[in-house]
Amino acid sequence: MKSKKNKIVFLIFSSLFTKGGHSKNFLNLVKHLEPEIINNRFEASIISYNNDEDIKSQLSNISSYKYLYAYKIRLYKRIFPSGKILFQVLEFLYNLFRTLILLLRIRPHIVYAYSDKTLFLSFPFRYLFRFKLIYDMRGDALNELKVQGASTYYLKAFEKLYKYSLKAVDLIFTVSLKHNFSGSTPVIPKFNYYDGNLFYYDEAEAVKKKKELGLEDKFVFVYTGNAHYYQYIEGTVFFFSQFYKYYPDSFLLIITEYEDEKFTSLLTKFDVPATSYIIKSLTHDKVSGIQQIADMSLLLREDLPLNHNSYPTKFAEYLASGVPVLTTPHIHSIAPFVTKNRLGEVVEIQEDYSAVIDGIYKNYFNNYEKKKHCSKFAKEELMWQKKAGDIFNSIIKL
Repeated sequence: MKSKKNKIVFLIFSSLFTKGGHSKNFLNLVKHLEPEIINNRFEASIISYNNDEDIKSQLSNISSYKYLYAYKIRLYKRIFPSGKILFQVLEFLYNLFRTLILLLRIRPHIVYAYSDKTLFLSFPFRYLFRFKLIYDMRGDALNELKVQGASTYYLKAFEKLYKYSLKAVDLIFTVSLKHNFSGSTPVIPKFNYYDGNLFYYDEAEAVKKKKELGLEDKFVFVYTGNAHYYQYIEGTVFFFSQFYKYYPDSFLLIITEYEDEKFTSLLTKFDVPATSYIIKSLTHDKVSGIQQIADMSLLLREDLPLNHNSYPTKFAEYLASGVPVLTTPHIHSIAPFVTKNRLGEVVEIQEDYSAVIDGIYKNYFNNYEKKKHCSKFAKEELMWQKKAGDIFNSIIKL
């Protein structure tokens, strides 16, 4: 391909600024590929489907992100209500038509499908327009649908469509080291890296902030995220409640965008006093400044297939903030990573954590050497600024 004719289209099935990790990870992707796109003279577009929010407010948001100036952005508003299968089918067909018109206009050389839904919208046109198709697999969609109680008919249709669509893919990025793909299609792990401009560790700042909050003599746990069913919030609060009974000088810092009530109800259920926790709502750029005070982060997950193939964004962000991670064996790409590189502890889910509590307290309380090690490791291995070039090179080699 001649560089002046290179065209790439990124497809995402959500608005660009929704809460949670999906849109944040996508924005991290296009943000850190932006220098490569400019330097290699690509014409780049972003297509966002399923926008429920006001388009004008989104356009206003877009204008405040300078890296998005490198992309031509189209926002497709959702037409049909969500929920019923009939409306989902109609929405899919309408979006399929939109995608066809879009591809006729742009004639891209590469289509980057972010998650399964945009893969379904793009693969039917793969051979018609002869573009290279990249699939960015975001976890285990089929098993997540099963857990959410999707009908048998819907699951069978999804599975057939998914298997058929994979035959058209030229490159697969996976968020996990574990996958079930067979065949000759290249599969490259691409974790949820962190943005080095937003997440950092500064020991002097962390010590000062911890003192300002009156927590310098407390063993501080941090949980950053929301309260979705797969995040095992009840088990997380239960663990802290047991830890607190052994060490009343422990403290839980919760940083969440919403859903305060779910946390407070669980804290009450497990008899955690209000003096031993705080719930904060912070913008993404403010998170690292406070979570870096923690002695350990909580990343507990149950034994669910969708967890086996996940890679929570908060993992890299915790480490970048100098916070060791407490996790379970059920995040298959993260648990061995933690053990091998001494980035925290891996514990089994259990009714009684007394056997591990004492060791955690003694090994991690105000252990600034461990915090420094975690931050250094993250900077070398999990930072977008060091990984974007490799990812872009994988794309242009197609």
